[in-house]
Amino acid sequence: MVFRLRPFLGQRGKQMILVDTALQERQSKGRPIRVGIVGAGFMTQGLVNRITHSTPGMRVVAVSNRKPERAVKVFRYAGLNNIVVAETQSKLDDAIRTNKSAATTDAMLLARSEFIDVVIEIIGAVEFGAHVILEAFKHGKDVVSPIISCISKCRTPSPVSSFSVIRCPASRRSSGRGLRCRQAGFEGRHGP
Repeated sequence: MVFRLRPFLGQRGKQMILVDTALQERQSKGRPIRVGIVGAGFMTQGLVNRITHSTPGMRVVAVSNRKPERAVKVFRYAGLNNIVVAETQSKLDDAIRTNKSAATTDAMLLARSEFIDVVIEIIGAVEFGAHVILEAFKHGKDVVSPIISCISKCRTPSPVSSFSVIRCPASRRSSGRGLRCRQAGFEGRHGP
C-alpha cells in the first residue's frame, strides 16, 4: 500500500498533504486501500458505513468477529449485500479477489491475507488484539488500533476518542528503528 502524498503550501505558508486527493487518485486507478477490521461492534458498524459511503479510495473487504452473523450484519447496515462467510484463507482471499465482502470468525485470516492492506483492530481484548497485531506485522501490514482501555477508564465520557496508527516495522516506509506509532483523535458522540 504505497502511494505518494503530494505536499502543498496551505494557510500561513505551511506545507500540507491532502490525503483525500491521494485516496481519490487510488480510487480512479481502481486500487483502493483494502481494509480488514477485527471486531464487529458499534464502532465497526459506523466505520464500515463511513468508509463505504464517504471515503473513496478505501474499501472494507473483510470483518472478523466471534459471531460471523454480527460481521454480516455490519456489512448489511452499510448496504453491502454480496457477503461470503469464509472459514479458510483461500475462501476469504477468493471473496476479496471477486469484490465480495468477507465475514469470518478467524481474525488471523485478515492478518495473513495478501488482499488486505491495513488491519483495524477494534476489540476490547488486549491480549488477543496484540496477537492479531503481531501476526499482521509478520505479513507486512500496517495496523490501526483504538486505545479502548484508556477510554473505558475515564470516569466521564470524553467527546474525543483516540487511536494509534502503527506502521509495520518490516515495511519499506518504516525507518527500521522499531515501531513507528502515531496517535490521533477523532470526534464522536458518546451517549444518546
